[in-house]
Amino acid sequence: MMPSCPHARREAVMATIIPCNGRLGVSYTYGNGDAETGPIGPDDWPLIGLLKRQGKISFTSQLVRERFEAASQSAMMKGCYPMLQGALRGGPRFH
Repeated sequence: MMPSCPHARREAVMATIIPCNGRLGVSYTYGNGDAETGPIGPDDWPLIGLLKRQGKISFTSQLVRERFEAASQSAMMKGCYPMLQGALRGGPRFH
């Protein structure tokens, strides 16, 4: 993600899952219309999971949606991103 973004990621009001350099990426949109884009990293999954549960996530294509769902399932099965499985739990804070 772009370190110069003046917003804390937890302030995002929407996320769009995008292709990004051969990987999945995310574009966060903030209340004032600003956006921040980059590849999805481990710190992004908790916020993406929260926005998904709130119905505030979109995809640039059906293929991107399918890749995202596969990545989400894989992460949950491995226990890597427990925040995708339910309510927020203690853990690393968003920045």
